[in-house]
Amino acid sequence: MAANSDMRIKSATSTLIDTYPPIVIGEIGMKVEKTPIAGGEAQIQLTVICRAGRLAQTCPTAQLRLYDAFPEYLKSATP
Repeated sequence: MAANSDMRIKSATSTLIDTYPPIVIGEIGMKVEKTPIAGGEAQIQLTVICRAGRLAQTCPTAQLRLYDAFPEYLKSATP
């Protein structure tokens, strides 16, 4: 998250990593939440927040790039 978000990390726990919200138009903030599910497994959800404004057309491209890369990142980070 630190490498792909424009915002600094606000909080980091074993179940949540959250950045500050984007302030400047075009900036990206992120949140990753880990929620337990049945069988001792967990669901990991990424939320990408983009400050739109007049650059609204750039936000979907940046968000999609991060959402697309996230599953591959999780696979590479898991032993």
